[in-house]
Amino acid sequence: MGANQVPAELWPFLSRYLRQARTARSLTLTQAAERIGIPAETLESMESGTTAVPFELVVSIIEDHYGGARGDAVEGLLRRLAAERKRCTKETERRKHLSLIGDDPKPWEKIDFGQVTQGVLR
Repeated sequence: MGANQVPAELWPFLSRYLRQARTARSLTLTQAAERIGIPAETLESMESGTTAVPFELVVSIIEDHYGGARGDAVEGLLRRLAAERKRCTKETERRKHLSLIGDDPKPWEKIDFGQVTQGVLR
């Protein structure tokens, strides 16, 4: 991770977080940008996920909500969030796969091979 860049795989997560935080407080885009201290265009591009979210901004947001935070602690938190999202995605894919094939670990044990002739089950 760069010195002042959030990893690219976390941009969508942080953009949703920024957008949800703004809408939960019923702030317009310009009001939220003034509160954070950045131009409204920059905030809009960060909310859309097209611009990198500066690491300092993430640190300041977390400091505002959770008290003092060091940069390495925030980086660790972001990495844990990324790992958790990846784990959840893999679990979802596994569940979808199991819903298609079933949860039977050894389906071949149910086949009566006496009924199989030339690769066709009667």
